[in-house]
Amino acid sequence: MLANTEQPSNLQDSSIIPLINVVFLILIFLIITGQLMESDIVDVDIPESLSESIPPEEPLTLIVTVDNEIYFENTRVDSSEIRERIEDSWVENTNTPPDVLIKADGKLPVSSLQPILESLREAQLQKVTIATLQRTS
Repeated sequence: MLANTEQPSNLQDSSIIPLINVVFLILIFLIITGQLMESDIVDVDIPESLSESIPPEEPLTLIVTVDNEIYFENTRVDSSEIRERIEDSWVENTNTPPDVLIKADGKLPVSSLQPILESLREAQLQKVTIATLQRTS
């Protein structure tokens, strides 16, 4: 005569399983389609700037550390190799000169960049950008 008003516990637990499945599917989708940014091989302390310009898309990256170590596309190179490396990438990417983004440490003296900029000029590049962080306030 007593009516059983309690629902079985396994019925309550099974109603949340589809929700968990949907959340995991969304998470997997975001992980697969999300574009992860490749990190640089070394960390440099990029200087601040008031400029609001946007760097070029997919440039060749040249990193110069405070110890004057040079990395071209995450490979350590000597300053004498820069022109040759850029000209090789120019040939691979058709006959248009590539854009180059220089990430130089903020503590690096400007005089240390002079030979690098000279090599880039000799490679007849049309666009060279020096990376800076936008200054707040």
